[in-house]
Amino acid sequence: MKTQYLFWISLLCLLGMLYACVHDPTSEPSSNTQSDLLTVSAARELVERQMSLKTRSHTTPAKGLVPGDFSPLWSDAKTSQNAKVGSVDVPILPQYTYYALRTEEKNGKIKVHKVRISQKVVVIKAKDNGRLASYLLTLIPDGDYYSKNKNKFDEFLNSGSHKFSGVAVYYDLHARYMVRVDKYENGHKTAGVYLMCDSKDWNKRFKIAKMILGPIRIAKSANKMTRSFDEDEPDPCPFCGDPWCWGDC
Repeated sequence: MKTQYLFWISLLCLLGMLYACVHDPTSEPSSNTQSDLLTVSAARELVERQMSLKTRSHTTPAKGLVPGDFSPLWSDAKTSQNAKVGSVDVPILPQYTYYALRTEEKNGKIKVHKVRISQKVVVIKAKDNGRLASYLLTLIPDGDYYSKNKNKFDEFLNSGSHKFSGVAVYYDLHARYMVRVDKYENGHKTAGVYLMCDSKDWNKRFKIAKMILGPIRIAKSANKMTRSFDEDEPDPCPFCGDPWCWGDC
């Protein structure tokens, strides 16, 4: 089984991409009010148009947690809205499934959890200027939350209320670069950083994103997990290359 990592460094890519001017995809949720600002049909039109352009206009290779070829499940899409944006959250049927080993400290004790990572498409529309943008949202749940919500942690709504605890990572739709990283505790955002910024601020923000994510190992499976995490030697840290670092560099 191949392994991949969540974070990657490509400052030139960040500054030169098509979406360099898109707005922050998140905002504090207000309620699970259905969005009259953005409809599922409008979101679908945008995503299908952008996906059709993938092979024709984008030469930058996908990085990060790439779901492979995926099909949006539009019949299961959910809308939500807050004071700033309307959102459509769309589950996907991915080619690959990701799992993570996360280390967490609680009451002075270190725990290691294996969790399944969820990915979906999120489309947003800004209320102030009507701008549309689409993202690939990756949800990495905390261990305790995952153990209690293995089959329902997709309750996360981009502009609605939820009880999710863990990390939310926003990529552009084709997983070529990272847009934002947020930390949630019981549905409340406790930390976050937006990475689409001027070059002078990017290294600082990248360090914040790394801190939010914390020590983690990622594994990819085409169908299901076919090996345990300790069958092979540890993979190198994506930041320093040390296989025993676990993100402590």
